[in-house]
Amino acid sequence: MPKISAQASRERRANIMNAARRCFVRSGIHISVDDICAEAGVSKGALYGYFPSKEAVIQAIADEHVSDLSRVRESKSAGELIAALLERLGDSRTSGRLELEAWAYSLKNEKLRNRLFENATELRSSITQALENIGKDRVSGASSLAEAALLIETVAMGLVARAALGEEAEAERVLSLVISGIVRD
Repeated sequence: MPKISAQASRERRANIMNAARRCFVRSGIHISVDDICAEAGVSKGALYGYFPSKEAVIQAIADEHVSDLSRVRESKSAGELIAALLERLGDSRTSGRLELEAWAYSLKNEKLRNRLFENATELRSSITQALENIGKDRVSGASSLAEAALLIETVAMGLVARAALGEEAEAERVLSLVISGIVRD
């Protein structure tokens, strides 16, 4: 049997992860491997060829979630930071459900809990970098950029949770209120 190309392997892995995301959003994170396989159109053997367990699929999704915060980090104005954070929120009802499921699941899975904590820390670090780009002299309302970044991160995570629970908050308006209270024009 011929080996598949590296590109085809990456595509199959991505297909499994995307199928898992859809299943988790639709039915919760406690679905079975069979459900993921059916959604992806692959056998259990194929899934296990890429991931040793369902937990490994969840971990890979969490790892990927933080993979690109460059737009947040490179923001040079309050408007750019708001736009970058809104982009990260994405379809907040869908991504929010997945995030809440992962947060709850991580209470019993230390490796995932550590990854989610690292993700939050990386987001906060990226927001801190954006605030540095905007200019320390324009940031008020907190004794340090790190505190201001923590406030913004906390609001962003709260928006994710509210959306997942079915209350679509006006994310842009809320982020604008918070960031305009922190960054002076």
